[in-house]
Amino acid sequence: DCLAKALVSPVRWVEVLNAVHAAGGRSFVETGPGKVLSGLVKRTLDDVEVTAPEPAEAASA
Repeated sequence: DCLAKALVSPVRWVEVLNAVHAAGGRSFVETGPGKVLSGLVKRTLDDVEVTAPEPAEAASA
């Protein structure tokens, strides 16, 4: 039931980012593959640092 509700509920991304920022959050780390969320953070908030480390496979190549 919770999973079904989560799948059809809106994502409140900007609201959450603004709340983290208001609480003093200025550094964000993207832990998943790619850099989509990093780009969204940079477009939404001005004075933040965003890091998206390279996957371990790419770093060791």
